[in-house]
Amino acid sequence: MQLKARGYGKAKIISEVWGVSKGGSAKYKAAESEYERLVNEGENE
Repeated sequence: MQLKARGYGKAKIISEVWGVSKGGSAKYKAAESEYERLVNEGENE
């Protein structure tokens, strides 16, 4: 949430936090799912 507050985009945040770059890999998809979960959870607080 701190990176999002700094204006980072989804792909940049996933790269910084999970260490995977944008693409169709299973690791990226898993990281993207976790990112979405965290963002949605953070917005609901």
